[in-house]
Amino acid sequence: MKRVDTRIPDLFRHIRSSVDILEQIILQPYQPPRETLFPANETKTAPAPPTPAELTKFVYTIREITTLIGISRTTLYRVMRSGELPFVKLGSRTLVRATDLRTWTESWRHG
Repeated sequence: MKRVDTRIPDLFRHIRSSVDILEQIILQPYQPPRETLFPANETKTAPAPPTPAELTKFVYTIREITTLIGISRTTLYRVMRSGELPFVKLGSRTLVRATDLRTWTESWRHG
């Protein structure tokens, strides 16, 4: 008579229970409570104003300037192309020095 590993029937029971659980998952997918998906007190808010650390940067990207000032990219590129706002190209990135940005925005008061 051959020797049979006594753990094999246990293994098959575990496999069968795993398959049963997988079938339940497929047939009845878990749906979290609606509160979890859409918290009641979550509201959309405007972006937070820049922190002092953000205002002490040396250079700003186009995205940062449009967010800080609230103008479109098109308007910003038009201003840079006209020479009102100097910019620097670093590879494919367009950067504006903080001092140039401050000078440009301060010129608004006089106009």
